Amino acid sequence: MFGTEYFTGQFGIRKTREKYVNGLRSLLPWDGDAFVGDGNELRCVVSFRTPRLRSLLSLFRHATFSDPFVKNRRNSDGFFDYLTKIFQTRNGEQPNISCNPLGYASQLLELDVPVTVIDMGGSDADGLDISDVAFCELMGTPCIDGKHANSPQKSQLNKSNVKLYASETILEAVEDLLVTMDCSYREALENDPQFQLLHEGSMFSRCEEMNQKHGRALTPSEVYSYIEEIGKLRQLPQSYSQLLLSRVGDKNKEKIPQSDSITISNRNSSTHDKVKTYYNYMEDLRLNFLIFVCALMFMLRPFVRKRFRQK
Repeated sequence: MFGTEYFTGQFGIRKTREKYVNGLRSLLPWDGDAFVGDGNELRCVVSFRTPRLRSLLSLFRHATFSDPFVKNRRNSDGFFDYLTKIFQTRNGEQPNISCNPLGYASQLLELDVPVTVIDMGGSDADGLDISDVAFCELMGTPCIDGKHANSPQKSQLNKSNVKLYASETILEAVEDLLVTMDCSYREALENDPQFQLLHEGSMFSRCEEMNQKHGRALTPSEVYSYIEEIGKLRQLPQSYSQLLLSRVGDKNKEKIPQSDSITISNRNSSTHDKVKTYYNYMEDLRLNFLIFVCALMFMLRPFVRKRFRQK
C-alpha cells in the first residue's frame, strides 16, 4: 500500500489515466515472494474531506509553497488564479481532479479498478483516524476496537486556515458547487459493485438541498465552468446568478440579501481593488515592522554587550 497525490493533477485526461493505471499494474512484482496475485487485484483508496471548501483551501495553501503559478501568493489574487488553473476545461475534459475525489473514483471504476472511498468526516465522528481505517478495515492488520495499536502517530489534516479577502458569497457558492458536483456521482457509484464507501457521514447529506437550490445536480463540466469563471471574474458569473434566480419564486426574491449572488455579478472591480489595496497595505505594514525590530536590535547590540561585560 502506498499513497500519492501525483495522479490527480492530470488524471482527468483519459489517455493519461490509462497510462497511470497500466503503469501501476505492471510496476509491482505480483508473482514474487512479497506479493501474491496479479495486477487485477489493484485497489485504489480515495479520501473524502468535508467541508469541501476546507479541502480546497488546504490544496491552495499547499500550492503556495510549491506551485510556481501561485507561489508565495497566499492572498485573494492567488486564490482566484488558483481556481482558474485547477478548474479549467481542456478539449472537453477536466485535467485536474484534485478537488473532485468522487470524479477520481468514477474514472478509476471506468478502468476496472476497484475503489474504496473513506469519508473522513464519518471516520472522525466514529472516533477513528483515517490510518486506523486503512490498517484495520482494508489491510486486515491486528486492531483493538477498530484502532491500530502500533501506530501512535496519527495522520494530520493539511491546514486550511488561509485568510482570504474574498466575499462570503463567493466562498459559499464554491462550496455549494462542489457539493452539487459530488451529488451527481452518487447514484452511479452506489450502483457499481466495485465501489465501497466506508464511514459515510455528511458527504451526501446536502444533495436534496442543492438540487432544490439549482434545480438539478449540475454536471462536473458545468461546475468546473462556473468555478473557473469565478476565478477569472473575481465574482460570480452572470450565468450562475441567473440559475439561482430561476429557482426563486417572486414571493421569495425579497428574502435574498441584496449583497448576495443576485447582485454580485454586477459589481465593478472597485471592491476587488480595495481588497487588494488593503492586503498590500497590511503586507507593507508587517514588513516595515520587521525592519524596525531588526534595526532596533542592531542599535541596541553595543549596549547589550556592555551590560554583559560589566557582569
